[in-house]
This record gives sequence, structure tokens and C-alpha cells, in this order.
Amino acid sequence: MTNLSNEEKQTQSTDQETIEKNKSLDQYPFYINQLKERKFSVEKSPPNLRYVLSKVNGDKNMVGIASKGEIVVVYGPPKSRKSTLLSCIVASAFVNEPNYTLDFHMNLSKDENILFIDTEMPFTSFYRRQMLLNKMCGSKHIDISTLHAYSLKPFSPGERVDQIEYLIETTPNLGLVVIDQIADLVPDINDRESVLELYSRVSRWTDSTGAILLTSIHVTRGTEYMTGVLGHEFSKKMDSGFFITKDSLTKRSKVTHLIAREQDVDDFLFSHNEWGEPEYVGFNSSHF
Repeated sequence: MTNLSNEEKQTQSTDQETIEKNKSLDQYPFYINQLKERKFSVEKSPPNLRYVLSKVNGDKNMVGIASKGEIVVVYGPPKSRKSTLLSCIVASAFVNEPNYTLDFHMNLSKDENILFIDTEMPFTSFYRRQMLLNKMCGSKHIDISTLHAYSLKPFSPGERVDQIEYLIETTPNLGLVVIDQIADLVPDINDRESVLELYSRVSRWTDSTGAILLTSIHVTRGTEYMTGVLGHEFSKKMDSGFFITKDSLTKRSKVTHLIAREQDVDDFLFSHNEWGEPEYVGFNSSHF
């Protein structure tokens, strides 16, 4: 029988403890095992801290809005041009034409994919909107094959969530996910349980892919507050929010950066021309 030294016994004991510890970790759910990866360390920074979405301010300086994995919400009354603003931000991933981008800049690499999900338009309206977006993105001269648009209006909220999750899981190298609009992913915007479940899934989508989530939400009539429990939860947890209104006389839309974790974007105005294309008016809100 081999006699072990005290040092060898200690090493053997440590090795056994490590084995037992690793065995015990297997007993926990995946989210417990991920705690080590989620712990802050100055030695371990995120792979990309730079701003992916930015905008030129009135002083011509670039203002950072969102980094990878963050949530940006456009909210306002019906027909205030929320969808147009979403389209302009998408276009900024391909072109640098202020009328089409409203001076937003989406800094994605050429091979990063964009998912554009529409949940509320009839297919004919969706088709016309996407044809305009293709034009705004410069499809006649630029390869925009990384832009993938889907119309999910005919489906139930649960089916839409499953469809979106499938697209996210099967689309490689996602840089941006647009959902217009996210209220259509729950059966009731005031059902707290379904709203919290949706937010958890959205958070997993952005965390697992690093994609920015860009979405829209209606507001309660006559207020700046997003509708229902869904609006309340997203207003607390989103990383950046743009409030948009449309003047009934001038027909101009005014955009205010009401919610920001860091830098603020100046108020700006835009309108539509006779062909339904966006036109950038500028920053002078006195002419709203």
C-alpha cells in the first residue's frame, strides 16, 4: 500500500473537491451556471463598447444613442410617423442621405443582418412600405441583401413571438431587429404576466445576438405615456426612447429624445413629400 505525503493528500483532496463542485454545478439550471459569465470584472470588457446607433446633433457633433444589445423605442400617437422613423433608422445602415436617414447613423458591418418585422399592416401596405424602404436604402446601387422583412399581421401574438424567435435563432450575424410594433406580441397589453414574459424573451434575444432591438409603441391619447402595463415596463427598462408627435396644421412630425441613459439628441422635425418620402426639416422646433 502506497503511503501518501501530506502534500499529496492535500492535492488529492483539492482535486476531489473540484470534481464534486463541478458535479454539483450540473444540478443547477443553466441560468445559475451562467452567473460566472455575468460577473463584472475590469479584466473582461464586452466585445464592443462603441455606439452602433448615433445621430448628428444641431451643433454637428455626433451623439451616441445605442450600443450592441440595447433596446430603443419609438413611441407616439397613431399616424404620427413612427414607422417612417423606424425606416429612416434602418436606411442609415446603408446610406448617408439626410432626408432618408434624418442624420441617424447605424454603424453595422456589411455582413450583419437586419430583421424588419411588421405586425400591423395589411400585406399590400407592408409591400408599399418595404418598396419605399428599399429605395431609401439605395437598393438600385447598393447591395441590401442583409435586410430581411416579414409581415406577421395574420398570426396570433403567441405565433408571432415563436416566428420571431425562430428568425432570430436561424439568422446569423444579427445586427438589428426591428419590430413594428411590439404590443402585437402579447394578447393583452395590461396583462402583467405576459408582458414580463415578453420582456424576458426580448432581453434574451438581444443578449444572445448582441443585436439592437428597435421597436414602436403607441401612447395614451393626449399624453407622453406609453399604453398599458407593456408601455410602463418598457419605459422603465429601455435604453433609449424617442417621442414623436405630428402637428395637424403643418403636417410636420416632431421627435424628442425623452429617454436616454447617457447623451441627449436635440429635438428635430421631419415631414413627407408628395411621394410619401421623408424630408428632413431640421432642429428649429419653433416652426413646428
